[in-house]
Amino acid sequence: MQQDGEFKRGWPILAAAAVGVGLGLSPLPFYTIGVMIPPLLGEFGPLGWDQGFIINALAIYTFGAFAASPIIGIIAEKFGARRVALVSIITFGLAMMGLALNNGSKSLYIALWLVLAFAGAGTLPITFTRPVANWFKGNRGIALGIALIATGIFGALAKFGSQYIVSTEAFHFIGGSGWRSAYVLLGLLPIVIALPLSYLSLRDVNDEPASEASIVTMKFPLLAIALLGTLGLVWMVISQVMPLIEQNGFRLEYGMAFAFCALVFVPVLMMMFMDIQKAPPELAEGQVVD
Repeated sequence: MQQDGEFKRGWPILAAAAVGVGLGLSPLPFYTIGVMIPPLLGEFGPLGWDQGFIINALAIYTFGAFAASPIIGIIAEKFGARRVALVSIITFGLAMMGLALNNGSKSLYIALWLVLAFAGAGTLPITFTRPVANWFKGNRGIALGIALIATGIFGALAKFGSQYIVSTEAFHFIGGSGWRSAYVLLGLLPIVIALPLSYLSLRDVNDEPASEASIVTMKFPLLAIALLGTLGLVWMVISQVMPLIEQNGFRLEYGMAFAFCALVFVPVLMMMFMDIQKAPPELAEGQVVD
């Protein structure tokens, strides 16, 4: 396969992988925990919680992800990265929502973060970059870089969105708590946005080609769901950033937020209006895939 044709053939896989990485275990908990510290301290501080204990969640979920990653690798080797990713997107989203169950028990807090790590380990970059590496040969480094940069893009947007939810009483619909509502809505993001894209286009070279998959005929309703989720995220980010600009004046971080808002529409719109029925490189070249 010619290098200049790799992106033409493999861009749907790259788009799905980038969104999956960006709405996975790596960025969402890490970028948003700082937003949750003040409301958590306000509610559970009298029970002996402090900032150090809350931040320890990052060490807990890092340890859990470290322990779960080899298991995920074995499962992906046996069943394929596509299946692992599709299941893990759902379990990770549900586990993020599960963080709203915290009731002040320190043991429950630790347990929920461990569950998050194991439930979301399949959304780590290693799962999504495997198909990308197999579809791209000459441009593999560039393709992997594009996929991984989504971590910072979606992470930054999730942080702004979480700030808006926590600071807006209209969104305190779970127990009158902003942080609980934020975790529930954060958990919806991978299910609503990443899952449709991965279901349609995250395919390794050994998977059923999109050119032969009947689900591709349902791409418009599936991508409409992803588009609505993206619109919701962008709306929350803009609603948070605009008052900050009025208060503090324009800053680079606010400009980057607007740029990131535009970028997150690109994968969804490309998949919606362009042909995603691509054959793996080996099939396109008449080779046999084992």
